[in-house]
Amino acid sequence: DELPAQIRDGKAFVGYAESPLAFAPTYKVDVGAAHYDTSPKRRVPAWTDRVLFSPDGLAPYEYDAVPAAAHSDHRPVFAKFAIMI
Repeated sequence: DELPAQIRDGKAFVGYAESPLAFAPTYKVDVGAAHYDTSPKRRVPAWTDRVLFSPDGLAPYEYDAVPAAAHSDHRPVFAKFAIMI
């Protein structure tokens, strides 16, 4: 996963952060299945769907993927933030 290094080195998304990834890669899952690419291309699984935030502001208290959403080769991710209104 290259994104954390790119952010740390100031090469991408300067001023943003991401919570640690505690879920399996979200891209190149076989549609309708729980396993990764079994096509002849055998693509490498990756984390392509991300939630970034400003470290000066709110940080998510939960960050995860939605494995039950099996209608695509991507698994959506979500982040929950607590705010005072």
